[in-house]
Amino acid sequence: MSIILSAPDLDYSGMKEIGRVTIQDGRDRIWIQVDGFEFDDLPTCRMKAARVIAWARDLLSAQLEAERVAPGGDVGCCIGLDQEALEEEMKGKAED
Repeated sequence: MSIILSAPDLDYSGMKEIGRVTIQDGRDRIWIQVDGFEFDDLPTCRMKAARVIAWARDLLSAQLEAERVAPGGDVGCCIGLDQEALEEEMKGKAED
């Protein structure tokens, strides 16, 4: 079964809650599991999964581009933290 998606289908601006994307290598296929994400008014689970995968694609693309610009630069990514929590997280990583 195929789904043809247009650009508006992949717009994740209505994301209310960030969840988890798990990618696993199974014996016969790659499994992508999406859970914990919340969006404004999505009609189907497939649309929800498509928007989450688009979000993950953009996030990974940004990380890869940062690695290309600064190879070996220990690129990190944080989402859902305010500035104070981000600074605490970064301080903890520097102490490790």
